[in-house]
Amino acid sequence: MEIDWNALDPQQLPEDLREIAMDCGLDVARYLVETWGGTMLYVPTLYNLKKQRRDRLILDAFDGRNAGELAAAMGVSRRYVAKLVRTRPTPRLACRSGTASEDVTT
Repeated sequence: MEIDWNALDPQQLPEDLREIAMDCGLDVARYLVETWGGTMLYVPTLYNLKKQRRDRLILDAFDGRNAGELAAAMGVSRRYVAKLVRTRPTPRLACRSGTASEDVTT
């Protein structure tokens, strides 16, 4: 069954999709349905996006001796930097045959 999106009244949509259509427009709601329909989609908070970005910057800049400097620059404690560095995922190592795993995390 084909949906005529141009003739569609947003009030006919399910509540969650109606909110998206009202806030972002019917074109965005249609895109989400056609592209992501049936998928559980998590939208992080702005706080989490900023935290992930900050943590990535800390990990990229950490050289083993600059935890205090990074903590001061990023507004976190030295303990936070140390824990972040200690608990970061480790990259997969090359296997014994000499070929590296292509699933390397940084």
